Amino acid sequence: QVGGFVETFAFSSSAPETTLEAGAFKGVLKNAVLKKQGCTVEDIAGTSSWAPSDFIATLAPLAKGLEIDLPFWSPVHNASGAPPTHVSNFGDGGCSDNLNLGSIIQRGVKSIVLFLTAQHPLSPADKWDPFSQQSTSDISKHVDSLVPGYFGRDVDGGGNDSIGWDYSRNQFFNFSDFAPTISALQKAQATGNGAVATTELTTVQNDWQGVPAGLKINVTWVYLSRAASWEADLPAETRRHVVPTFTPNNPATTPSVGPFTGFPHYNTFTQLHLTAEQSNLLADLSGWVIHKNQDIFRRALRHDIR
Repeated sequence: QVGGFVETFAFSSSAPETTLEAGAFKGVLKNAVLKKQGCTVEDIAGTSSWAPSDFIATLAPLAKGLEIDLPFWSPVHNASGAPPTHVSNFGDGGCSDNLNLGSIIQRGVKSIVLFLTAQHPLSPADKWDPFSQQSTSDISKHVDSLVPGYFGRDVDGGGNDSIGWDYSRNQFFNFSDFAPTISALQKAQATGNGAVATTELTTVQNDWQGVPAGLKINVTWVYLSRAASWEADLPAETRRHVVPTFTPNNPATTPSVGPFTGFPHYNTFTQLHLTAEQSNLLADLSGWVIHKNQDIFRRALRHDIR
């Protein structure tokens, strides 16, 4: 179970003797003396990119020495009256949830802006109708697997069809809200101004993540996508490399050759380094989409979504 929020300076320390009062679900530990600290910048950087951690955990004890084991503790009492310290295996957040949506919901955030910098393009409405085609195998072809996982449809087979990640415990919303959410993103994508849409959703109970049912949340989804209007404003030479030769009007199609192959959905599993040109173009697209949809973002940040 999730044990509570601990400031980053306390990460990797052993639990202090000071605890929250018994039964408390909120509070601040004051004058807490940390028994041990040893987390380095290298630990943090290494952990955040240690994608094989989930797979390696399944090989224990054969993979002894390959784990990143660090102390982790909750500020809540245990049976002996002190918060327990557990040595846990840490790894890339993408092993369970690249966006950490569960933790955001736990903290009571009512208006969430979620950036999906997905490797998998979103299929347009003329290629996929999410209302009529909802089989697991079909969904996996048209949208990043992280999204249906939030609505209770695990397209990776509980981790069985993937090595190193498992999104099967990430349901926060009803599956009936999945198709309307995807449809809203498809409509936004079709405008040529980026796939940005806000949906009002109600949580379902998720005991694993500590999320109760009945919370009403506005989620502003920002799905990485080609944007036809942005492409039209590019210099001719740049546009020649960015717009695919075949089916250029299909936003799910990406360049297959040239300096921007795969843009904007770079495969960061095989392509660990982006050139300055690739990075700058991606940054320009992202900033342009935010500016073009600034009214949506202003409403989301004001918690004034209608």
